[in-house]
Amino acid sequence: MPSLRVGIVWAGNPDHSNDHNRSVPREFLAPLVSEFGPHLLSLQNGNICRMTDESVRVDVADSFDPIVSTAALMSELDLVISVDTLPVHLAGALGVPVWALIAFDPDWRWFYGREDTPWYKTVRLFRQTKIKEWAAVIDDVIVELRKLELGNKAALLPPKWDGVFLTEHPQAVPLDFS
Repeated sequence: MPSLRVGIVWAGNPDHSNDHNRSVPREFLAPLVSEFGPHLLSLQNGNICRMTDESVRVDVADSFDPIVSTAALMSELDLVISVDTLPVHLAGALGVPVWALIAFDPDWRWFYGREDTPWYKTVRLFRQTKIKEWAAVIDDVIVELRKLELGNKAALLPPKWDGVFLTEHPQAVPLDFS
């Protein structure tokens, strides 16, 4: 799928109290950029640039409304990959497919033991299985991007939740949203 267009956000606001857990250190992105760099567009910190060519840059922070500008760009993408920060919610609200990179002990919104979320139908969750272990999460993303390259559009969206919670975490509480 040579026309695949993927926006990526690997870090949130460094002043956020949990940013040290939710942001992915850039070195973990190397395998992703190595394999899919031409398809990746950084949406990081209001600067839009190709991951493999820093010379292609648009600064939406200087636009009239950076959120509206980012939303307009997202609506033209095939997929947004983001840590738990504003772009996940923005793309989810727009109905753009989103792969959210979720820390081991996530914000309450993401529950535990799910690959989807009741808040947004187009958000697929990629979770850490160990604290600060982003390599496995990025590996999972690469596997799923390979499926997209082969034309498997079903990989974009989360599998339908079957109503069964994994109980690996004591905080896992089954909720009925039906």
